[in-house]
Amino acid sequence: MVSRFDYDDDGERHITARMWEWNLSRALTSAKGQARLKEFKQALLAVPGHRLATDRIATLDGDVCAIGAYAAYKRMQQGQTWAEATADLNQTFHPLSHSIWKDGSEHVYEDEADAWQTQELGMRECGLNATLAWFIGYANDEGEFWALHPEQRWWKAYAWTCERLAELPDPQFRPLRGDA
Repeated sequence: MVSRFDYDDDGERHITARMWEWNLSRALTSAKGQARLKEFKQALLAVPGHRLATDRIATLDGDVCAIGAYAAYKRMQQGQTWAEATADLNQTFHPLSHSIWKDGSEHVYEDEADAWQTQELGMRECGLNATLAWFIGYANDEGEFWALHPEQRWWKAYAWTCERLAELPDPQFRPLRGDA
């Protein structure tokens, strides 16, 4: 986990892992951080089907990653529907690309979001500080939530958030598919 956080793309060191962890701890326990986590919990509860995607902020089907859930929730508070919010996020972060293969066949695919885009979205639209936005994106796409089914990923994000808020997660939201 540390390598993604204390080096940039050119291999230049920015902050030590210890300093990064201190920044995260402070972001999670400050009054502002706790308020953002409460809102993030509400955003997770608003996700239809209680599932989180990976490597995409929003899919064409309306699934979202953790930061995408928060951004869609914020957009819903401004009057958009879930479908409108996720369609806008998908169009912004996952434009369709076309390629023609050697055999002449055409392939259409969506671009993946990168960690920097996810972090920027978390900061700009959700009001998260840089460290917390980065961490939530990392946890969803590469960290402790990553290798799970979408429903389990949602449950882990929800339970993690409840734990940081010193609350017990509501067991009615536990996913049906396997243990999370």
